Amino acid sequence: MPIEIVSYVELQDVFPDQECTIGHLAECLRPLPLDLVLEMSARINHTASGPSRLTLLERQRQLAGGILSPESLARLRAATPTGATDAPKKAVLFFRAQLFELVRWALLLCEGPPLDRSWNQDEKELFTQAALICSSVTEATMRSVLDEAEVEEFVDYALIFFRAAMSASLTGLDANTAIGRGCELFLDYLPKHYPDFDQEFEQATGLSVADYMTTAGTLVALHLQSDNQAILTDAVTLGSETDYESQFAAYQANQITSIDKLRAALWPAKVVPQAFDEVDPLNLRPFRQKPIIALSDGRGAVLDPILLADSVSVGPLFQVLKKRPPNEVFGHFGDAFEEYAGDIFSRSFPSGSRLHQCLLRDVPYTDADGVDTQLDYCLDYVNELVLIEAKGIFLPDRYIMEFDDAGYKEALAERYLHGDRPVGVGQLARAIRALSCGAWRGPSPEAEVSLVYPVLLVHDRLLQDPLSTKLVADLLVSELGASRDEASWQWKYGDLCFAPLTILIIDDLENLENSHGIDVRDLLRAYSESVPERNGSLHDFIATTEMLREELRANHSLGHRATDFLRDCTRRVFGKEPGESGEAVEAKEESG
Repeated sequence: MPIEIVSYVELQDVFPDQECTIGHLAECLRPLPLDLVLEMSARINHTASGPSRLTLLERQRQLAGGILSPESLARLRAATPTGATDAPKKAVLFFRAQLFELVRWALLLCEGPPLDRSWNQDEKELFTQAALICSSVTEATMRSVLDEAEVEEFVDYALIFFRAAMSASLTGLDANTAIGRGCELFLDYLPKHYPDFDQEFEQATGLSVADYMTTAGTLVALHLQSDNQAILTDAVTLGSETDYESQFAAYQANQITSIDKLRAALWPAKVVPQAFDEVDPLNLRPFRQKPIIALSDGRGAVLDPILLADSVSVGPLFQVLKKRPPNEVFGHFGDAFEEYAGDIFSRSFPSGSRLHQCLLRDVPYTDADGVDTQLDYCLDYVNELVLIEAKGIFLPDRYIMEFDDAGYKEALAERYLHGDRPVGVGQLARAIRALSCGAWRGPSPEAEVSLVYPVLLVHDRLLQDPLSTKLVADLLVSELGASRDEASWQWKYGDLCFAPLTILIIDDLENLENSHGIDVRDLLRAYSESVPERNGSLHDFIATTEMLREELRANHSLGHRATDFLRDCTRRVFGKEPGESGEAVEAKEESG
């Protein structure tokens, strides 16, 4: 699969006469009102990383056309010479990590009075210059690391920077999918595996899980009706004068932060650094804990659509971590996630749909040491097997923002290879060993298995980046001590051939449920033939392969669950469905 290299726009590309320093960053931000910078950061990030059918380049062109002057646009176009097909395209003007950084500095430096008008071109240029300088805060961190790197380490460090750069192209979860998945996991599946969760959640938040989902669902429903989904028209009094007033108050206390509190969390010492090497790494935790910022006029800025979606689809989990050890909380969630994913597989491969039963769940087998164990799922194609392990765990945010090569590899190995026992990749390696030595007593024990496709199914969408897909695939090879079949894309362990490990994110599994034109084994083969080194994700392979993209369908059951839930939320809170007029409600009541 050809990879188009897209790089960040630098300050000098667009503003060649300006200095990329903290001093100039202060000169850009001090004249601007803080509310303006927060609002525009939210609007721009919604375009850059919100749900969209537009490509990365299309979104960036849209942003550049809306904020740059004709002269600045011309300089931007000149940054990538015409005909230089191998040169990185200077296309990424705005991206998530940069906008988080910009908000952090704006909280410290902005002093301008509130505006009662639209911002002018000079203010747009100052905002853009500040954003491009914030890009260089991260870039400077990389340079300081590379100065001390050995030649053989350079590629690893470059990939780490690419992991941070992934923020430029990662897009938010569709709101309906976020709500649908959140309802399924927290209202249906998790209570079976974690009976005390609702009680512990209410102790931590003052809300039951159902009330949390109702208030969040109402907010999302109102959001979906808005032409500007980055800004809430009312963040302070939302839900007042309704039967859910107290629930909304509790929700706001847990999900909406004030400017002063966010500033205190990000700048506890209130000291302006004088150089890039004095800047501490950005802490995403305050943004994740409360993803909505209350502006001074009562509106709310949804700074990041990804974190807002996460607050519904996984956020409730993090509210109870003060009550229980993280391993225990995520263990229960992992069991619920495994069952949730298994039910999707069961609907995709229903019993009796084929002469040969393809899907098996909780597959018992005997490993190479004679120990009885089991695999989460197996797709049995007689002579070929797809072996799947599911893990509903998450890497800490700091591994997105920091250039800690050794720490990142160690975190991956701990969470996806060996904790206190083999997990994820370790379990897949154990199954491959059993198949190779003839100890396998799982599906088709008599059949000669010629090829295995190992798959790690994950909830953490950040494992889509090229560094993670490659490193996790390498974990399996190293664990087995496997050798490459030089004549193909396959690896060999003993006499058994296996494909490079595939990371399957839950988003793609959900969409594959209704995409009957895509066979999972054929998809894994095509991906392995095109991306054998795993320096690109399955998610990106699907998105950039026209035939697959045309066959892909959104998950119907999640969409229906979300639609019904959002309608029910707004009717319970406001007495009407989303977009329904008061007259329509009265007519229904009279006719009913």
